[in-house]
Amino acid sequence: MRNLVIVMAGDESLHERYAAGRDFELWVCYYGEDAAVAERYRQGSDRFFAGKGYKWTLVGEVGRLAREQGLPPMSDYGYVFLPDDDIDFPGGAAALSEAFALARQIGADSFQPSIANEYVSWQVTRQIAGASCHATNIVEIMAPAYSGEVFEKAVLPILHVHPHLEAGWGLEPLIARLAEALLHRPPRTFVLDATPAIHTRPVSTGSRLHRLGRAEKFALPVAVATKMVALARFDSPEAAVAYRFPAQDTLLDRQAMRDRVAELGVLRRFLDVLRSRSYKAAPARLLLHLLARLVAP
Repeated sequence: MRNLVIVMAGDESLHERYAAGRDFELWVCYYGEDAAVAERYRQGSDRFFAGKGYKWTLVGEVGRLAREQGLPPMSDYGYVFLPDDDIDFPGGAAALSEAFALARQIGADSFQPSIANEYVSWQVTRQIAGASCHATNIVEIMAPAYSGEVFEKAVLPILHVHPHLEAGWGLEPLIARLAEALLHRPPRTFVLDATPAIHTRPVSTGSRLHRLGRAEKFALPVAVATKMVALARFDSPEAAVAYRFPAQDTLLDRQAMRDRVAELGVLRRFLDVLRSRSYKAAPARLLLHLLARLVAP
């Protein structure tokens, strides 16, 4: 079964390093403005798109355009892989092919390459020396791969239902939980240690994208209540095949979810006061009014 790699590519995208000699399809969505770069990407890919916006806005847009152009459904692919454009695979296209083969061997519904260097957002994604792979509850949005079925029936619908998720922070548990409902079992989710990648740029902090992502995640209580955890390590693919994954609910911090809902309630009341006539009052009176409203049940 064919596999698909979709890259949202800027002017310095690294996808060309694994484009040569590939046995998978490569789609490129270029968000830059250099006509020469665009043409080079077009020539080096199986399908080319151009668009503006952050990664997960463009992922949804590519899905929409694929449907409008009458392309086969994403469920026709074995896996759909969505690496950031600063992810490098030292082994080139062969490394990605090995990752797809390992994922199929262990029956993965979703997976990501481990990260072999220090630029990680979540420590759980670090490569474990000597391991074949390790099981997790979710995969990070930096370089996730999903079965064609999960991508078609979980990822794209969630992006349609939550169009505000441009940075994509908080998508991970939403996708995992919908996949669990669709598959009628916990999704088999792995970090592949045998086929690591290099994240070539430090994790961004303080940027507009980072601030946007924090706001998106803040508004999703289930995301706050779901942390990426390592469930088990496997030294061979055969050991991974036999692993039985726990249900998503067993890893959910319900108190953290309730606390976030309560915090959102406080913020809502705060905004209600600011939008009321009291906003025109003197600062001291407004502050007292706000405090009274915030502590009210």
